[in-house]
Amino acid sequence: MLYSIIALLLCSFSSFSYAAYQIDSLFNGVGFNVHHNAAGGNGADYGLDVIAATTDNYLVVGLSSNGADADMTIWRYNEFGNLDNSFDGDGIITFHNSAGGNGLDNAQAVYIDKNGKILVTGRSKNQLGKEVMTTWRLNNNGSLDTTFNGTGILSNGTSFIGGYDSGRDIIVDGNDNIFIAGQIYNGSSYEIAVWKILSNGTLDSSFNGNGLLTIANLAGGSFDVASSIDIDDYNNIVIAGWTGNGTDNDLFIIRLKPDSTFDNTFSGDGIFTYSSSAGGEGFPMHDAANALRIDAFGNIVAAGRVAGGSLAVLRLKFDGTLDSSFDSDGILIYNPYAGKVDEAFGLEIDSNNNLVVAGSVNGRDYFMVGVLNYSGAWGSDFNNTGVFIGDRVSTGEDIAYSVGVDNSGRIIAAGRSENQSGDRDMIVYRFSDPSASATPTTPDAGASGGGGCFIATAAYGSYLDSNVRVLRYFRDDYLLTNPVGRALVEFYYSKSPPLAEYIGAHEYLRSATRWALTPLVYGVKYPGISFMLIIGAAAGVVIYRKRRPRCS
Repeated sequence: MLYSIIALLLCSFSSFSYAAYQIDSLFNGVGFNVHHNAAGGNGADYGLDVIAATTDNYLVVGLSSNGADADMTIWRYNEFGNLDNSFDGDGIITFHNSAGGNGLDNAQAVYIDKNGKILVTGRSKNQLGKEVMTTWRLNNNGSLDTTFNGTGILSNGTSFIGGYDSGRDIIVDGNDNIFIAGQIYNGSSYEIAVWKILSNGTLDSSFNGNGLLTIANLAGGSFDVASSIDIDDYNNIVIAGWTGNGTDNDLFIIRLKPDSTFDNTFSGDGIFTYSSSAGGEGFPMHDAANALRIDAFGNIVAAGRVAGGSLAVLRLKFDGTLDSSFDSDGILIYNPYAGKVDEAFGLEIDSNNNLVVAGSVNGRDYFMVGVLNYSGAWGSDFNNTGVFIGDRVSTGEDIAYSVGVDNSGRIIAAGRSENQSGDRDMIVYRFSDPSASATPTTPDAGASGGGGCFIATAAYGSYLDSNVRVLRYFRDDYLLTNPVGRALVEFYYSKSPPLAEYIGAHEYLRSATRWALTPLVYGVKYPGISFMLIIGAAAGVVIYRKRRPRCS
């Protein structure tokens, strides 16, 4: 019990309320900003992913029309919602001809590693005329990082013309390995693709022999795509997307071991699929996961859509079964506009295990951001109803493709918005509570999922430190597996962040905390030796007391 209480104090989570959260007027004066014509083509500009780089700037990645096709585009905004001129001079950088084919370049996802490097993945056309997976790594100022594959750019894919290969999501593990999820075209169909890339920009041949794992025919069809990826505390690789079943598409979630083999402790064979029976015809028949995150308890959360055109969010337990404590059956269905297609494209988990969901409703007419609490109910403290629905131009499409939470608890969402000329602008919103003093969600800019050990992180300086991982293991495998431990976790949710912040600001306290943690870390890491030492110490006390002379 003593270990349980101490570990809870070290590994509890920060907490803030979404009370009174509304559009943040401090962001560009109106709570949102739009940008058009980044690449000079006066056409479509899309924001397909967003990340809070620090507490005072945000990166949006996507594409912009150049007149002939599209360029990969990165926008960086400062805290006030203006383009950050310290990033490539004007806050915008575009890339064209990255793979040598002088065609489309498109960014799908962005990640910031623990060294502050910006990683972007998507696709670019090569000299064969084939669009292939392409990944860019940039320095903080927007210049290409030439320590990555010699040029700052890596392209990889098949040579089959008629389809395209693409990275759709990206993450970096604690050993600086880069994982990308997406798809490749094999000449006749699409297959799920997972790339593992070393920090120097070369494919890791220890992963499936060549650094690329492909998976096909999950449900018997010819269209399999991975849309999102995360890594759990045990370095398992979790991917989500959709798979063709011959008639329509099913939602899937796969968990792989670090060596690229299927983890059979998850859903029996490493694969979870979901096929709804909501009815409908054509495209609305499809089930799909567009975004995935792992929460602080090791549960897997995915957001997307189900057949019939409803937005869906589902949660799986660690073993791959639906978690009935989430909306009573493990899956939330949201369809506010009957007969219209609603879909989630973005998902983030905040420090209090609330789910922040982004997408579109009413047949892609409205930009949507919502907050679900841990039980799967819309939180009425966010925008009064739990959901924000925006429509900049009443006759056009507005879609949120991605959402994030910054270190001050503010929500940032990016996507596209149709303007009065019928073109599409990149749009980015921010939501906040001006009266709240929110606590940082995690010290690592690139951390995703997993949940933080705040006092231990403050002491050791990194969420990825091996000692912090030991304490997270103890919390997840011992405390969260029993009712008493879970109750203690709930109780301590809001207790440790102020203490962690104070410790982190004073080096002498960080040193003292590391010294105090050493017995606990070794106790968890080497329980057998620790048990023997405790027994030995207890026996020594008993022997000493028996041999000590008694006063007459």
